[in-house]
Amino acid sequence: MANRVEDLDTLMGNTINVAFLEVDEENNKLLLSERNAARALVFGKLTKGELIEGTIASLKPFGAFVDFQGASGLLHIKQISKSYISALSDVFKVGDAVKAVVLNIDDERGRIALSTQVLEKYPGEILKDMATIMAEAEERAKNVTKTLAEGDAG
Repeated sequence: MANRVEDLDTLMGNTINVAFLEVDEENNKLLLSERNAARALVFGKLTKGELIEGTIASLKPFGAFVDFQGASGLLHIKQISKSYISALSDVFKVGDAVKAVVLNIDDERGRIALSTQVLEKYPGEILKDMATIMAEAEERAKNVTKTLAEGDAG
């Protein structure tokens, strides 16, 4: 508990962005969340087809959660490669840096769907040459953005 007080003292005089979680007027207390405010800010700026850079936060049987810009998105196992992935641990480790494209943003449910599959030039490329895909991600994502925008228009 002492660390929390020390952390709060370091915030004195600084401006921070927070979201209100609970207002208890009767007891004169506020419950605030800096993380929720950061997430809301990201959701407001994020666009479908945008390339994000983040780190693998956790691996689950169905996909990898990627932390970026104060938010988290799901890189579903079927969106990692055009080839079948039997185990996520064959591709990623927690803490790995990754670039991915935003496939979908669900504001109501607070979910962001990501894809590295759309950056592949051929099925299984991410398994064979992850470094090249990550190095060329910005250029490759330009084509993806056009494709996703055309899909929305049609």
